[in-house]
Amino acid sequence: MVWTNKGHEFDELAEHILEAASKKSFYIWGAGYFGDAIFSGLSDIIDIVGYIDSDTRKFSSTKNGLYVCSPDVLKMLNKEDTAILVSAGWTGDIFNSLSDLGYKKNIHCFHIDEFLSILMIYKFDKVYLANIGLFISERCTLRCEKCLGLIPYIENPRVMPLFELKKELDVAFRVIDYVSSLALNGGDAMCNPECCAMLEYIGGKYLSSKVGTVEIYTNAIIQPDEHFLNTIKKYNAYIRFTDYGDNPHQRIADFIKLMTKYDIRYDHVRYSEWCDMGYPQESNGLKDEEDLQNHFNTCDRRSCQLISKGRFFYCSQAMGAERAAYCPIIKDDYFSLLTKSLKKKEFIEFALGYSNNGFINYCRKCNGSYNTNNKRVAVGIQVI
Repeated sequence: MVWTNKGHEFDELAEHILEAASKKSFYIWGAGYFGDAIFSGLSDIIDIVGYIDSDTRKFSSTKNGLYVCSPDVLKMLNKEDTAILVSAGWTGDIFNSLSDLGYKKNIHCFHIDEFLSILMIYKFDKVYLANIGLFISERCTLRCEKCLGLIPYIENPRVMPLFELKKELDVAFRVIDYVSSLALNGGDAMCNPECCAMLEYIGGKYLSSKVGTVEIYTNAIIQPDEHFLNTIKKYNAYIRFTDYGDNPHQRIADFIKLMTKYDIRYDHVRYSEWCDMGYPQESNGLKDEEDLQNHFNTCDRRSCQLISKGRFFYCSQAMGAERAAYCPIIKDDYFSLLTKSLKKKEFIEFALGYSNNGFINYCRKCNGSYNTNNKRVAVGIQVI
């Protein structure tokens, strides 16, 4: 979206959010990791009464002491008294379902990222984000041809030293008051021998006060040692790993046994296919600014935002493309966290998709994510 009124883009939406927050009870649609992470940032501010999820295995279970309901509950709710916060998966289909039932977006239902950030900045002048990533390793134990971060194509990949990572977070948290989920990723986070030490630093300095929960992204090849496992358990971190099917290097069963033994929260991610974002291609064919803006607006990359070198990126793939010398970053692609006169509302607007151009430079090459791109490839094909 193109900035036309910096610092005031969400004034109208904020009125709806503030009114809903003061008068309504809320259900979170999505009883998974993200819905759980958001709960910690909102439960003391609004009245959350339950979860909704389409996974039949979760029906009638509880999360944070609240029942997980079937979407059928929507037919029984009073829209004037109850609103829905959407946090699950690809949100477009969920909002379409809600619309079919008469729920109007930004009146009866809200994107949870927007709701959280706008509520906190307009009500308390606080910068709250749903999630950010910290890129801690350019190395990985695999070389996937269609890696979203373009890791196999980075020359001389490095792991980020502990002092650099600490500084990165310290800079970010001078601006950001709270993030529901902080992800340590790469590459493979486990390829950085300082990953455990970084978790200890976050746990000791920022957990609860600035960070709701910590995620660690890995591919289940490097097995954490006992000290690391105990540290993960101590800080209740969350391990997310992708199953690459027939890859002989992965030790999925052993990894799951470790997670179970130490009672560690984990997500075993399995895909039947991957999204082909296009690498390598000189262009995706989009040249007109309006087409690029539409491409950006329909590609939901909010779950992949990250910080690097004092810069906040809306799209982590753009930063990966820069590191691989595939597509340069331009100034309008990021928001500097080092600006002395940083304006909080403008930062929130950027984090929710506003910019000077209305798209990022990488939009000229990338095919986009799942909700806007129907090109698919087999999972985990390795570069020879």
